[in-house]
Amino acid sequence: MIQTKNLYTPPEKIISNMIKKDRLAHSFLLVGPQGSKKTEKAIELSKILLCKNITKKDNLLTYCDKCSSCRKVNSFLHPDMHIIEPEDGVIKINQIREIKRILSLKPLEGKNRVCIISHAETMRIEASNALLKVLEEPPNGAYIFLTSPNARLLLPTIVSRSIILRCKPKDFLTLFEILKEEIPQLPTELYNFSLHLSEGNLDKAKVFLSQEFLFWRKKLFSYLSHKKAWVKELFFLTEYMSQDQDIFNNCLELLKSWVRDVLLFNKHGACPKILNLDLLAFIQAGSKLYETKRLYKFISQLDFASVAIVRNINLSLFAEALLIELKK
Repeated sequence: MIQTKNLYTPPEKIISNMIKKDRLAHSFLLVGPQGSKKTEKAIELSKILLCKNITKKDNLLTYCDKCSSCRKVNSFLHPDMHIIEPEDGVIKINQIREIKRILSLKPLEGKNRVCIISHAETMRIEASNALLKVLEEPPNGAYIFLTSPNARLLLPTIVSRSIILRCKPKDFLTLFEILKEEIPQLPTELYNFSLHLSEGNLDKAKVFLSQEFLFWRKKLFSYLSHKKAWVKELFFLTEYMSQDQDIFNNCLELLKSWVRDVLLFNKHGACPKILNLDLLAFIQAGSKLYETKRLYKFISQLDFASVAIVRNINLSLFAEALLIELKK
């Protein structure tokens, strides 16, 4: 039997555990590729917060789907659930101001109010700043679900105030078998790596398994795992990363996985949760070069890069500056 490791925690389980511990956050960000039904999942999670007869199923707290509250959510008629979608392709500041007004009111039924912001990545900067003020001081019983293909498309300050919930279009094992059939004879570790790095996006996972990407992945990890910054390698890596925004974004995700793995190795050694297991030697070398504090600074730099890339920056100059900064 093929052994696969599934690092995915279902959103329902995260919500259930937070309710059990009486530590429910006020803001959640649902991320996932196209087809992962993020808005539908947000509505489903809203039912848990609005249900009048919370029940227990498979050791998880969940909605009953029978009470008047659940039926109203199913019919989009619940007075305490509000869904915001882009107008003319963007979410405007007036829509966020309306959310703030609604959430400041007492619930009409039950104890909670819920707002779902679909395609939150379309918020303009003024709308994002207005939402940030709501997240900084959320009213009691007010909960916000944001949906976006990727967390990096939102302001880091919004992401940092939200619990990230990952939505996947198909179960892990199904995707694993599809990849194995279409791209056979690769190590299990590579299938695992590509699926988790792509967050269940099958097309993206195939890109991550291409010979070109795997070649540059090894080059990038080698560069990070040595003390000296090699000018020749820096030039070639910069040239590759700056070809287009998709490649640059893929490299950012790859860099984040490297940082994550080095942090894991520092704490647990060669544990199964490491994504880049086939390049464990580079992970181990990185753990000897960088202190934990420096690694967390890496994460901040990579998050900044994720936001900056949507501003029509010079990819070549930015990639070079980023790679040099990571080696300081």
